Amino acid sequence: FSVSLDEARDVFYDDVRKRIDITLKNADSVALLVTLLGRERFMTR
Repeated sequence: FSVSLDEARDVFYDDVRKRIDITLKNADSVALLVTLLGRERFMTR
């Protein structure tokens, strides 16, 4: 199963459900990263 970047982009723009799913998954990843970085910053050394 091989999908080119152009094909993936077309699916992303054409399918609202897939676009929402991808956006929310990315938001979860960013939120996790921010949380982990914040914890590391405020830990006592």
